[in-house]
Amino acid sequence: MKTCKKLNRPFFHFSTPKGWCNDPNGFSFFKNKVHLFYQYNPKDTKWGPMHWGHVTSKDMLHWKNLPIALKPKDKFDNGGCFSGSAIDDDGKHVILYTGVQTIHDNTGLQQQCLAIGNGRTYIKYKNNPVITAKNIPFEFDKTNFRDPKLFKKNGIYYAVCMLVNANGLSSLVGLKSHNLKDWDYLNVIDYSKDDKSTLWECPDFFTLDGKDLILISAKDMKADPELNFFKGDNNLYITGNLDSSFVFHREARSENNFTAAPIDYGIDFYAQQTCLLPDGRRILIAWMQNWESFITPRYFKWTGMMTLPRELHLVENRLIQKPIKEYQNLKKSPLQGKLSNCEFKLLDDKSRRCFELEIYIPKKQLEEKGFQEISLNISSVNKEYVNLSLNISQMTLFFDRSHTNHGGQTPSRSCKIPKLLPLENDQLTLHIIADCFSLETYLNQGEFWFTNAYFMDSPFSKISLESNLQTPINFSFYKL
Repeated sequence: MKTCKKLNRPFFHFSTPKGWCNDPNGFSFFKNKVHLFYQYNPKDTKWGPMHWGHVTSKDMLHWKNLPIALKPKDKFDNGGCFSGSAIDDDGKHVILYTGVQTIHDNTGLQQQCLAIGNGRTYIKYKNNPVITAKNIPFEFDKTNFRDPKLFKKNGIYYAVCMLVNANGLSSLVGLKSHNLKDWDYLNVIDYSKDDKSTLWECPDFFTLDGKDLILISAKDMKADPELNFFKGDNNLYITGNLDSSFVFHREARSENNFTAAPIDYGIDFYAQQTCLLPDGRRILIAWMQNWESFITPRYFKWTGMMTLPRELHLVENRLIQKPIKEYQNLKKSPLQGKLSNCEFKLLDDKSRRCFELEIYIPKKQLEEKGFQEISLNISSVNKEYVNLSLNISQMTLFFDRSHTNHGGQTPSRSCKIPKLLPLENDQLTLHIIADCFSLETYLNQGEFWFTNAYFMDSPFSKISLESNLQTPINFSFYKL
Protein backbone atom coordinates (compact mmCIF):
# COMPACT_ATOMS: atom_id res chain seq x y z
CA MET A 1 0.00 0.00 0.00
CA LYS A 2 1.54 3.31 -1.09
CA THR A 3 0.59 6.60 0.50
CA CYS A 4 1.56 10.24 0.21
CA LYS A 5 5.37 10.54 0.35
CA LYS A 6 5.15 13.18 3.07
CA LEU A 7 3.08 10.90 5.29
CA ASN A 8 5.56 8.05 4.95
CA ARG A 9 8.09 9.85 7.15
CA PRO A 10 8.54 10.55 10.84
CA PHE A 11 7.65 14.11 11.78
CA PHE A 12 10.47 15.09 14.16
CA HIS A 13 12.89 12.14 14.12
CA PHE A 14 15.67 12.18 11.55
CA SER A 15 15.25 9.77 8.65
CA THR A 16 17.47 9.48 5.60
CA PRO A 17 16.17 11.26 2.47
CA LYS A 18 16.48 8.03 0.48
CA GLY A 19 18.39 4.78 0.66
CA TRP A 20 19.73 3.11 3.80
CA CYS A 21 21.13 4.56 7.01
CA ASN A 22 22.39 3.02 10.22
CA ASP A 23 24.82 4.21 12.93
CA PRO A 24 25.01 7.90 13.83
CA ASN A 25 28.55 9.19 13.24
CA GLY A 26 30.47 12.38 13.95
CA PHE A 27 27.74 13.75 16.23
CA SER A 28 29.25 17.13 17.16
CA PHE A 29 28.80 20.87 17.50
CA PHE A 30 30.58 23.00 14.90
CA LYS A 31 30.05 26.58 13.68
CA ASN A 32 26.89 27.17 15.72
CA LYS A 33 25.16 24.01 14.50
CA VAL A 34 24.79 20.41 15.51
CA HIS A 35 26.25 18.12 12.86
CA LEU A 36 25.03 14.57 12.48
CA PHE A 37 26.70 12.17 10.08
CA TYR A 38 25.48 8.62 9.55
CA GLN A 39 26.30 5.36 7.83
CA TYR A 40 24.65 5.73 4.45
CA ASN A 41 23.99 3.74 1.30
CA PRO A 42 22.41 6.28 -1.08
CA LYS A 43 21.65 3.76 -3.83
CA ASP A 44 19.62 1.12 -2.02
CA THR A 45 17.36 0.63 1.00
CA LYS A 46 19.63 -2.22 2.08
CA TRP A 47 23.04 -2.06 3.73
CA GLY A 48 25.73 -1.59 1.10
CA PRO A 49 28.83 0.49 0.34
CA MET A 50 29.07 2.73 3.37
CA HIS A 51 29.24 6.50 2.84
CA TRP A 52 28.90 9.25 5.43
CA GLY A 53 25.61 11.08 5.02
CA HIS A 54 25.49 14.55 6.59
CA VAL A 55 22.82 16.79 8.11
CA THR A 56 22.86 19.85 10.37
CA SER A 57 20.36 21.35 12.76
CA LYS A 58 19.82 24.30 15.08
CA ASP A 59 17.34 22.44 17.31
CA MET A 60 18.07 18.70 16.69
CA LEU A 61 14.45 18.27 15.53
CA HIS A 62 14.57 19.78 12.04
CA TRP A 63 17.50 18.66 9.92
CA LYS A 64 19.03 20.12 6.75
CA ASN A 65 20.49 17.65 4.27
CA LEU A 66 24.02 18.42 3.06
CA PRO A 67 26.22 16.73 0.43
CA ILE A 68 27.67 13.33 1.27
CA ALA A 69 30.73 13.96 3.43
CA LEU A 70 32.77 10.79 2.77
CA LYS A 71 32.66 8.34 -0.11
CA PRO A 72 34.41 4.93 -0.26
CA LYS A 73 36.62 5.63 -3.26
CA ASP A 74 40.24 5.56 -2.04
CA LYS A 75 42.50 2.54 -1.58
CA PHE A 76 42.36 2.80 2.22
CA ASP A 77 38.53 2.90 2.36
CA ASN A 78 37.36 1.27 -0.89
CA GLY A 79 35.44 -1.30 1.16
CA GLY A 80 33.51 1.36 3.07
CA CYS A 81 33.77 4.47 5.23
CA PHE A 82 32.68 2.92 8.51
CA SER A 83 31.74 4.58 11.80
CA GLY A 84 33.70 7.25 13.63
CA SER A 85 33.46 10.57 15.41
CA ALA A 86 34.21 14.28 14.98
CA ILE A 87 35.39 17.26 17.01
CA ASP A 88 35.71 21.02 16.56
CA ASP A 89 39.47 21.56 16.64
CA ASP A 90 40.10 25.32 16.72
CA GLY A 91 37.78 26.04 13.81
CA LYS A 92 38.47 22.85 11.85
CA HIS A 93 35.98 20.01 11.79
CA VAL A 94 38.07 16.88 12.33
CA ILE A 95 36.73 13.41 11.55
CA LEU A 96 38.35 10.14 12.61
CA TYR A 97 36.66 7.17 10.94
CA THR A 98 37.26 3.53 10.05
CA GLY A 99 38.39 2.92 6.50
CA VAL A 100 37.79 -0.59 5.24
CA GLN A 101 40.38 -1.62 2.69
CA THR A 102 39.50 -4.55 0.47
CA ILE A 103 42.51 -6.86 0.20
CA HIS A 104 43.38 -9.77 -2.07
CA ASP A 105 41.33 -12.46 -0.32
CA ASN A 106 38.23 -10.21 -0.43
CA THR A 107 38.33 -9.50 3.30
CA GLY A 108 38.18 -6.01 4.76
CA LEU A 109 41.24 -4.62 6.53
CA GLN A 110 39.96 -2.06 9.08
CA GLN A 111 42.10 0.97 9.91
CA GLN A 112 41.48 4.46 11.25
CA CYS A 113 41.50 7.38 8.84
CA LEU A 114 41.50 11.17 9.11
CA ALA A 115 39.43 13.79 7.27
CA ILE A 116 39.22 17.54 7.89
CA GLY A 117 36.47 19.87 6.73
CA ASN A 118 34.73 23.21 7.05
CA GLY A 119 31.26 21.95 7.96
CA ARG A 120 30.27 21.19 4.39
CA THR A 121 33.27 19.82 2.46
CA TYR A 122 35.68 17.23 3.88
CA ILE A 123 39.14 16.33 2.61
CA LYS A 124 40.71 13.00 3.48
CA TYR A 125 44.31 13.04 4.71
CA LYS A 126 46.56 11.97 1.84
CA ASN A 127 48.66 9.62 4.02
CA ASN A 128 45.72 7.67 5.48
CA PRO A 129 45.38 5.46 7.43
CA VAL A 130 46.74 7.13 10.57
CA ILE A 131 46.08 4.24 13.00
CA THR A 132 46.83 0.69 11.87
CA ALA A 133 47.69 -2.70 13.35
CA LYS A 134 51.27 -1.42 13.70
CA ASN A 135 50.03 0.83 16.51
CA ILE A 136 48.77 -2.14 18.56
CA PRO A 137 51.47 -4.18 20.38
CA PHE A 138 49.63 -7.51 20.31
CA GLU A 139 47.93 -9.78 17.80
CA PHE A 140 44.24 -9.26 17.02
CA ASP A 141 41.69 -9.67 14.23
CA LYS A 142 42.60 -6.92 11.76
CA THR A 143 39.19 -7.18 10.10
CA ASN A 144 37.54 -6.03 13.35
CA PHE A 145 39.31 -2.81 14.40
CA ARG A 146 36.97 0.15 14.19
CA ASP A 147 34.62 2.84 15.53
CA PRO A 148 37.13 5.41 16.86
CA LYS A 149 35.84 7.83 19.49
CA LEU A 150 37.96 10.99 19.23
CA PHE A 151 38.33 13.61 21.94
CA LYS A 152 40.86 16.26 22.98
CA LYS A 153 42.07 17.03 26.49
CA ASN A 154 44.82 19.45 27.57
CA GLY A 155 45.99 19.84 23.99
CA ILE A 156 46.38 16.09 23.39
CA TYR A 157 44.17 14.02 21.09
CA TYR A 158 42.83 10.69 22.29
CA ALA A 159 41.05 7.87 20.48
CA VAL A 160 39.14 4.90 21.89
CA CYS A 161 38.70 2.06 19.37
CA MET A 162 37.20 -1.39 19.51
CA LEU A 163 39.04 -4.45 18.32
CA VAL A 164 38.52 -8.20 18.47
CA ASN A 165 41.27 -10.13 20.20
CA ALA A 166 42.77 -13.38 18.96
CA ASN A 167 40.40 -15.17 21.38
CA GLY A 168 37.35 -13.72 19.62
CA LEU A 169 36.41 -11.28 22.41
CA SER A 170 36.35 -7.49 22.19
CA SER A 171 38.60 -4.93 23.82
CA LEU A 172 38.58 -1.16 23.90
CA VAL A 173 42.03 0.30 23.31
CA GLY A 174 43.25 3.82 23.92
CA LEU A 175 45.71 5.82 21.82
CA LYS A 176 47.04 9.39 21.92
CA SER A 177 48.48 11.88 19.46
CA HIS A 178 49.90 15.40 19.43
CA ASN A 179 49.10 16.07 15.76
CA LEU A 180 46.28 13.67 14.73
CA LYS A 181 48.64 11.91 12.31
CA ASP A 182 51.09 10.07 14.56
CA TRP A 183 49.52 7.91 17.26
CA ASP A 184 50.90 6.08 20.30
CA TYR A 185 49.26 3.10 21.99
CA LEU A 186 48.27 3.63 25.64
CA ASN A 187 46.51 0.54 27.00
CA VAL A 188 43.54 -1.79 26.92
CA ILE A 189 40.89 0.36 28.59
CA ASP A 190 38.37 -2.42 29.19
CA TYR A 191 37.37 -5.72 27.62
CA SER A 192 34.64 -8.32 27.43
CA LYS A 193 35.46 -10.49 30.43
CA ASP A 194 32.17 -11.56 31.99
CA ASP A 195 31.02 -14.23 29.51
CA LYS A 196 28.05 -12.02 28.54
CA SER A 197 29.04 -10.84 25.05
CA THR A 198 31.74 -11.23 22.43
CA LEU A 199 31.56 -8.15 20.20
CA TRP A 200 31.57 -4.55 21.50
CA GLU A 201 30.73 -1.93 18.88
CA CYS A 202 30.44 1.86 18.73
CA PRO A 203 32.23 2.76 21.99
CA ASP A 204 31.71 6.20 23.48
CA PHE A 205 33.73 7.60 26.37
CA PHE A 206 33.12 10.83 28.32
CA THR A 207 32.89 12.34 31.78
CA LEU A 208 29.42 13.14 33.12
CA ASP A 209 28.66 14.82 36.45
CA GLY A 210 32.04 13.82 37.85
CA LYS A 211 32.06 10.19 36.66
CA ASP A 212 33.72 8.51 33.69
CA LEU A 213 31.32 6.58 31.44
CA ILE A 214 31.72 4.01 28.71
CA LEU A 215 28.82 3.31 26.34
CA ILE A 216 28.93 0.24 24.09
CA SER A 217 26.69 -1.67 21.71
CA ALA A 218 27.19 -5.31 22.65
CA LYS A 219 26.30 -7.87 20.00
CA ASP A 220 25.64 -11.57 20.41
CA MET A 221 24.80 -11.33 24.10
CA LYS A 222 23.34 -14.20 26.02
CA ALA A 223 19.90 -13.71 27.52
CA ASP A 224 20.00 -13.02 31.25
CA PRO A 225 16.59 -12.00 32.65
CA GLU A 226 18.04 -11.29 36.08
CA LEU A 227 20.32 -8.63 34.59
CA ASN A 228 17.73 -7.46 32.01
CA PHE A 229 19.96 -8.53 29.11
CA PHE A 230 18.29 -9.83 25.96
CA LYS A 231 19.60 -12.45 23.56
CA GLY A 232 21.36 -10.64 20.72
CA ASP A 233 22.01 -6.90 20.54
CA ASN A 234 22.16 -4.91 23.78
CA ASN A 235 23.33 -1.37 24.54
CA LEU A 236 25.10 -0.85 27.83
CA TYR A 237 26.61 1.84 30.00
CA ILE A 238 29.42 1.41 32.49
CA THR A 239 30.42 3.93 35.15
CA GLY A 240 33.73 4.14 36.97
CA ASN A 241 37.12 5.76 36.68
CA LEU A 242 39.75 5.88 33.95
CA ASP A 243 43.11 5.92 35.72
CA SER A 244 46.35 7.59 34.62
CA SER A 245 47.50 4.40 32.86
CA PHE A 246 44.31 4.42 30.76
CA VAL A 247 42.69 1.44 32.47
CA PHE A 248 38.99 1.69 33.36
CA HIS A 249 37.81 0.55 36.81
CA ARG A 250 34.12 -0.39 36.75
CA GLU A 251 31.50 0.17 39.43
CA ALA A 252 28.51 -2.03 40.22
CA ARG A 253 25.30 -0.72 38.69
CA SER A 254 22.39 -0.24 41.06
CA GLU A 255 19.86 -1.40 38.42
CA ASN A 256 21.10 -5.00 38.39
CA ASN A 257 24.10 -5.30 40.75
CA PHE A 258 26.33 -5.94 37.73
CA THR A 259 29.08 -3.79 36.20
CA ALA A 260 26.98 -2.79 33.17
CA ALA A 261 23.31 -1.92 32.69
CA PRO A 262 21.11 -1.22 29.65
CA ILE A 263 20.89 2.29 28.25
CA ASP A 264 17.57 1.42 26.62
CA TYR A 265 15.50 -1.74 27.10
CA GLY A 266 13.53 -1.67 23.84
CA ILE A 267 13.96 -3.54 20.56
CA ASP A 268 15.06 -0.64 18.37
CA PHE A 269 18.05 1.17 19.80
CA TYR A 270 21.66 0.73 18.66
CA ALA A 271 25.01 2.46 18.07
CA GLN A 272 24.42 5.35 20.45
CA GLN A 273 26.74 8.37 20.21
CA THR A 274 26.96 11.55 22.28
CA CYS A 275 27.75 15.19 21.65
CA LEU A 276 28.75 17.94 24.10
CA LEU A 277 27.01 21.27 23.44
CA PRO A 278 28.48 24.69 24.34
CA ASP A 279 25.83 25.08 27.08
CA GLY A 280 27.27 22.01 28.82
CA ARG A 281 24.55 19.52 27.86
CA ARG A 282 25.66 16.02 26.94
CA ILE A 283 23.28 14.80 24.18
CA LEU A 284 22.76 11.19 23.09
CA ILE A 285 21.30 9.93 19.82
CA ALA A 286 21.05 6.37 18.48
CA TRP A 287 19.94 4.38 15.46
CA MET A 288 16.27 3.47 15.97
CA GLN A 289 16.53 0.06 14.33
CA ASN A 290 17.97 -3.33 15.11
CA TRP A 291 20.23 -5.53 12.97
CA GLU A 292 18.32 -8.61 14.04
CA SER A 293 14.86 -7.46 13.04
CA PHE A 294 14.50 -5.44 9.84
CA ILE A 295 10.96 -4.05 9.62
CA THR A 296 10.88 -1.12 7.13
CA PRO A 297 8.29 -1.81 4.41
CA ARG A 298 9.87 -2.79 1.10
CA TYR A 299 8.01 -0.11 -0.83
CA PHE A 300 9.60 2.70 1.22
CA LYS A 301 12.31 4.69 -0.57
CA TRP A 302 14.22 5.08 2.70
CA THR A 303 15.10 2.99 5.71
CA GLY A 304 16.62 4.03 9.01
CA MET A 305 15.60 6.55 11.69
CA MET A 306 17.38 8.10 14.64
CA THR A 307 15.99 8.35 18.15
CA LEU A 308 14.84 11.58 19.72
CA PRO A 309 18.02 13.24 21.08
CA ARG A 310 18.26 12.95 24.87
CA GLU A 311 20.01 15.01 27.54
CA LEU A 312 22.13 12.91 29.90
CA HIS A 313 22.75 13.26 33.63
CA LEU A 314 23.76 11.05 36.53
CA VAL A 315 21.41 11.10 39.52
CA GLU A 316 22.47 8.92 42.47
CA ASN A 317 24.88 7.32 40.01
CA ARG A 318 21.99 6.26 37.74
CA LEU A 319 21.94 7.34 34.08
CA ILE A 320 19.04 9.75 33.49
CA GLN A 321 17.94 10.52 29.93
CA LYS A 322 15.44 13.28 29.21
CA PRO A 323 14.14 14.53 25.86
CA ILE A 324 16.09 17.59 24.74
CA LYS A 325 14.49 20.81 26.01
CA GLU A 326 13.84 21.93 22.41
CA TYR A 327 11.32 19.10 22.10
CA GLN A 328 8.89 20.91 24.42
CA ASN A 329 8.20 23.41 21.61
CA LEU A 330 6.45 20.67 19.61
CA LYS A 331 3.70 20.06 22.17
CA LYS A 332 0.26 21.52 21.47
CA SER A 333 -3.47 20.99 22.05
CA PRO A 334 -3.18 19.65 25.61
CA LEU A 335 -5.91 17.32 26.85
CA GLN A 336 -6.28 16.47 30.53
CA GLY A 337 -8.27 13.44 31.59
CA LYS A 338 -8.90 10.67 34.08
CA LEU A 339 -8.59 6.97 33.39
CA SER A 340 -10.26 4.18 35.33
CA ASN A 341 -11.82 0.84 34.46
CA CYS A 342 -12.64 1.71 30.85
CA GLU A 343 -11.35 2.48 27.38
CA PHE A 344 -10.66 6.14 26.58
CA LYS A 345 -10.48 7.21 22.93
CA LEU A 346 -7.70 9.75 22.41
CA LEU A 347 -7.67 10.18 18.62
CA ASP A 348 -9.92 8.93 15.84
CA ASP A 349 -8.82 6.76 12.94
CA LYS A 350 -7.99 9.75 10.73
CA SER A 351 -5.16 10.96 12.94
CA ARG A 352 -1.40 10.78 12.46
CA ARG A 353 0.48 8.97 15.19
CA CYS A 354 2.36 12.01 16.56
CA PHE A 355 1.65 12.64 20.23
CA GLU A 356 2.92 12.60 23.78
CA LEU A 357 1.08 10.89 26.61
CA GLU A 358 1.85 11.27 30.31
CA ILE A 359 0.13 8.96 32.80
CA TYR A 360 0.48 9.69 36.51
CA ILE A 361 0.20 6.68 38.84
CA PRO A 362 0.12 7.48 42.60
CA LYS A 363 2.52 5.53 44.80
CA LYS A 364 -0.37 4.01 46.75
CA GLN A 365 -1.77 2.63 43.47
CA LEU A 366 1.54 0.87 42.86
CA GLU A 367 1.26 -0.84 46.23
CA GLU A 368 -2.22 -2.27 45.69
CA LYS A 369 -2.49 -6.03 45.19
CA GLY A 370 -4.10 -7.81 42.28
CA PHE A 371 -3.75 -7.53 38.51
CA GLN A 372 -3.51 -3.91 37.36
CA GLU A 373 -2.73 -2.93 33.79
CA ILE A 374 -2.77 0.15 31.56
CA SER A 375 -2.58 -0.26 27.78
CA LEU A 376 -2.04 2.07 24.86
CA ASN A 377 -3.62 0.71 21.68
CA ILE A 378 -2.85 2.04 18.19
CA SER A 379 -4.95 0.56 15.41
CA SER A 380 -5.32 1.42 11.74
CA VAL A 381 -8.24 1.12 9.35
CA ASN A 382 -6.78 -2.04 7.78
CA LYS A 383 -6.93 -3.83 11.18
CA GLU A 384 -3.23 -3.59 11.95
CA TYR A 385 -2.45 -2.61 15.52
CA VAL A 386 0.28 -2.29 18.12
CA ASN A 387 -0.01 -2.39 21.88
CA LEU A 388 2.09 -1.00 24.73
CA SER A 389 1.13 -2.24 28.20
CA LEU A 390 2.29 -1.47 31.71
CA ASN A 391 1.56 -4.26 34.16
CA ILE A 392 1.61 -2.38 37.47
CA SER A 393 1.36 -5.44 39.67
CA GLN A 394 4.46 -7.06 38.14
CA MET A 395 6.18 -3.80 37.06
CA THR A 396 6.73 -4.96 33.50
CA LEU A 397 6.40 -3.21 30.16
CA PHE A 398 5.24 -5.10 27.09
CA PHE A 399 5.37 -3.95 23.47
CA ASP A 400 3.66 -5.96 20.74
CA ARG A 401 3.86 -5.26 16.98
CA SER A 402 3.02 -8.82 15.92
CA HIS A 403 -0.35 -7.70 14.56
CA THR A 404 1.18 -5.49 11.88
CA ASN A 405 2.31 -6.54 8.42
CA HIS A 406 5.91 -5.63 9.30
CA GLY A 407 6.58 -7.21 12.71
CA GLY A 408 10.07 -8.51 11.90
CA GLN A 409 11.94 -11.31 13.63
CA THR A 410 11.40 -9.63 17.01
CA PRO A 411 7.66 -8.86 16.98
CA SER A 412 7.38 -8.19 20.72
CA ARG A 413 9.36 -7.59 23.88
CA SER A 414 8.56 -7.84 27.57
CA CYS A 415 10.80 -6.14 30.09
CA LYS A 416 10.97 -6.18 33.86
CA ILE A 417 11.40 -2.64 35.21
CA PRO A 418 14.33 -2.48 37.65
CA LYS A 419 13.97 -0.91 41.06
CA LEU A 420 13.46 2.80 40.48
CA LEU A 421 14.86 5.81 42.27
CA PRO A 422 12.51 7.67 44.64
CA LEU A 423 9.41 8.73 42.73
CA GLU A 424 8.99 12.39 41.89
CA ASN A 425 5.98 13.91 43.70
CA ASP A 426 5.19 10.45 45.12
CA GLN A 427 3.89 9.19 41.78
CA LEU A 428 5.20 7.15 38.87
CA THR A 429 5.01 9.06 35.59
CA LEU A 430 4.80 7.03 32.41
CA HIS A 431 5.83 9.13 29.37
CA ILE A 432 5.12 7.94 25.83
CA ILE A 433 6.42 9.87 22.80
CA ALA A 434 5.01 8.74 19.45
CA ASP A 435 6.15 9.81 15.99
CA CYS A 436 4.38 7.95 13.19
CA PHE A 437 6.58 4.83 13.32
CA SER A 438 7.95 4.77 16.85
CA LEU A 439 7.11 4.70 20.54
CA GLU A 440 9.76 5.97 22.93
CA THR A 441 8.63 5.25 26.47
CA TYR A 442 10.33 6.38 29.64
CA LEU A 443 9.65 6.26 33.37
CA ASN A 444 10.35 8.38 36.42
CA GLN A 445 11.89 11.42 34.75
CA GLY A 446 14.03 9.35 32.42
CA GLU A 447 15.86 6.62 34.35
CA PHE A 448 14.26 3.81 32.30
CA TRP A 449 13.75 3.94 28.48
CA PHE A 450 11.97 1.48 26.20
CA THR A 451 12.32 2.35 22.48
CA ASN A 452 10.44 0.45 19.78
CA ALA A 453 9.71 1.06 16.11
CA TYR A 454 6.77 -0.23 14.10
CA PHE A 455 5.23 0.28 10.67
CA MET A 456 1.65 0.18 9.47
CA ASP A 457 0.55 0.44 5.87
CA SER A 458 -1.82 3.29 6.74
CA PRO A 459 -0.33 6.50 8.21
CA PHE A 460 -3.58 7.13 10.11
CA SER A 461 -4.73 5.39 13.27
CA LYS A 462 -7.13 5.33 16.16
CA ILE A 463 -5.40 5.74 19.50
CA SER A 464 -7.01 4.70 22.76
CA LEU A 465 -6.14 4.03 26.40
CA GLU A 466 -7.44 1.05 28.28
CA SER A 467 -7.27 0.28 31.99
CA ASN A 468 -8.71 -2.11 34.56
CA LEU A 469 -7.86 0.19 37.48
CA GLN A 470 -10.81 0.83 39.78
CA THR A 471 -9.33 4.09 41.09
CA PRO A 472 -9.21 6.91 38.49
CA ILE A 473 -5.73 8.20 37.60
CA ASN A 474 -4.80 11.37 35.74
CA PHE A 475 -3.21 11.70 32.34
CA SER A 476 -2.12 14.46 29.93
CA PHE A 477 -2.18 14.14 26.17
CA TYR A 478 -0.49 16.42 23.62
CA LYS A 479 -0.50 16.45 19.86
CA LEU A 480 2.93 16.97 18.30
